[in-house]
Amino acid sequence: MNELNKYASLYSATKLFILETCQALNENDIPTKVWNRLVQKDNGVELSNEIRTDYSELIMLLRLNHKLPGSLNELVKLIIETPELANRLLKDAGCNPITDVKMSEWWLTNTFMGPFLQVYFTNAKSIIFNEEVFNIVFQRLIKDIESATRAVKDLSPLINARLIDCDRIEITPNIIIRRLTNDELEKWLNEYTNDPYFLIMGGIYVDITQLNCAIEANYIQNKYDAWNSPEYQEDISNLLTTLRIITDKSVHISFTEHQSDNMLSQSGGRMSTLRPRIRGEIADITPSMQQNITSIWKGIKTLGNTSRLKLALKRWDSVSERFDQFDKFIDYWIALESLFSISNSEISYRVSLRIAAMVGDTPEERVQLFKDMKASYRLRSQIVHGDNLKGDNVNDLILKTRTCLRKALLMKLTGQSFDPESLEINLLKQFIREDNNSEGEAIDNSK
Repeated sequence: MNELNKYASLYSATKLFILETCQALNENDIPTKVWNRLVQKDNGVELSNEIRTDYSELIMLLRLNHKLPGSLNELVKLIIETPELANRLLKDAGCNPITDVKMSEWWLTNTFMGPFLQVYFTNAKSIIFNEEVFNIVFQRLIKDIESATRAVKDLSPLINARLIDCDRIEITPNIIIRRLTNDELEKWLNEYTNDPYFLIMGGIYVDITQLNCAIEANYIQNKYDAWNSPEYQEDISNLLTTLRIITDKSVHISFTEHQSDNMLSQSGGRMSTLRPRIRGEIADITPSMQQNITSIWKGIKTLGNTSRLKLALKRWDSVSERFDQFDKFIDYWIALESLFSISNSEISYRVSLRIAAMVGDTPEERVQLFKDMKASYRLRSQIVHGDNLKGDNVNDLILKTRTCLRKALLMKLTGQSFDPESLEINLLKQFIREDNNSEGEAIDNSK
């Protein structure tokens, strides 16, 4: 109540503005819009539609009809002339004070009363003034005015991924992978279909009905800080890498939507990349994978930017963005060389030997891998030098190279460290032990 008393003048002026706005709207037909519905069926998604009242257009309706109530001017004047209110409300996105009168009027109308009207009518669901709803929304407004911070939710829907047998997987208390709600999907679908300009600027270039889950990050930041926290964006990027390496699928982020519980936060909006996303096999994410996902994600977080493993993982990520199989193949070899090569001498022989030693499980498998990787490196050289490709096993070699790289990355990420140079020595020692064992068995058998 003390806060209400502190803001008594603002309360009275805002209430009068909402009352007069409701009266002005009573003289107009309330705008409506077609709302596309998503109905989940056992065999997929069914689309239907309904007519809904478009409360978001109410303020625009008043502007177009030149019926904005005079109390709006009085409300703006009150804020401008009250130092404490002006200090809190008349700051631009960079936290710089706004002093020009015309700019102040525009700013308060669009970043103060516009959002307040939106929240009020969304909750009231009527143009008849509801004092109970008004008081609840005003209390929230005071909290937002007083707060120096804002709670932010970054929601990043995933392409080529779905949650199976669960609704969420927790990575940390602040970062989760969760199933998308029907309301979220409908919101994006209607933004996508109802606004032609949104198709260009909105950043949604996917089939909304095919989205199943998203990465959600929640954090607190200064109210005037720029959106898109670098720390959490790095965490989300590392989690995306983790999903790609564990599932062996091209999982993508379709876009990231920044949301805030503070109604006065300017321009949360949505960010996306214009790079095309490849539709492919779906990565099934299950509860049994939670520990592995969390462990590998934490391991990636600890890597320095100059780490050879970090470079290899970046190349693994870039493969998911590429359409050409030979471009992917070159990335595989850049990643493998970053893991297994420490000099420029005899790269083909030594890297192939080290890969075989690291990835192979039996002597026979290591011998075959050594041969395959030498052939794969020859293919790599033919591609980068523009030579004619020889042999009928190109696709097979590319797949084997990818498989070797992924296995090596997983071994490194799950704690199996190795020194590229010592792999050859250890391999020779292992052959010696196996030879000795074979001789012992031969002696035993001869008895």
